[in-house]
Amino acid sequence: MSDFETFVPQSGGDYDAYEPKENYGHSIIVRPIKAGPLQPSKFKNSDGTPRPPKETIDVDLVDLDGARQADGTTKHVFRSVRLYGGQFHDHLLPYVGKLLVLTIVKRKGEAADYAGIEAADAPSMQRAREYKGVNPDLFEELGTVQKPAEQPAVAPAPAPAAQPSPEQTVAATLGATPVQEAAPAGPTEQDIIRAKALIAIPGIEDHVVLASVPGLTPAIVASLRTAAGS
Repeated sequence: MSDFETFVPQSGGDYDAYEPKENYGHSIIVRPIKAGPLQPSKFKNSDGTPRPPKETIDVDLVDLDGARQADGTTKHVFRSVRLYGGQFHDHLLPYVGKLLVLTIVKRKGEAADYAGIEAADAPSMQRAREYKGVNPDLFEELGTVQKPAEQPAVAPAPAPAAQPSPEQTVAATLGATPVQEAAPAGPTEQDIIRAKALIAIPGIEDHVVLASVPGLTPAIVASLRTAAGS
C-alpha cells in the first residue's frame, strides 16, 4: 500500500484556460462576469523593483475563429475565462452582463508585446450575429452573471416602429442595451463610465458609442473625447 496519493493535475476548477497572445487577430464574443483578484506581475521596472500587480476580469468568451488546443483540437466556447491586465479589466468592467464583439490585437509594450482589444469590424459583427442566432441560449447555459450591486437591471425596450440602424440591429441581436425611442433624461454616472471606456478603444466611432450608451448626445461624446485627448 502506498504512503502517498497519486497527483493528477486539475483543469483549473471553474475556469477555462484561454490565452489571448496565442489568438491575435481572432474575433471574439465576450460577456464580462465580474472583476477578479489582483495578480502579481512577472515583470520588473528598469531599476529592478517589481511592477504593480495586474488587475483581472472573468468573462464568458466565444472565439469565432476557434482557439487551437494542446491536443490539436479547436475550441470555440470558453467559460469563466480569467483575463489579465488593465487592457481587459478597464475596458470590459463597465459591460458586466453585456455582450461585446471584439478583436484581439498585438500591442507593443516596454518589456514585451501584450494582447489588447479593439472594436470588431463589420464582417466580424455579422459573423457574431449569425453565431448568436444559431446559439441563442449559449451563455445562459454557462452560469449566472454576477453584476455590480450599483448597476440596476435594464428593462427591455419596446421594438421601434422605424427601421433600425445597423448598430441597433447588432445591439438587439447580441443582447446589448437597446436604444430607447423616447428622449432620455440624461446619462447616469455609470453611462459616462461606459462611454469613457468605449472611447478609449482605438478606432471606435462616435455613432457606435451613441448607440451603445443610452442618454448620450453627440455634444457629450465630443466633450468626453476632448477630455480624453482623442
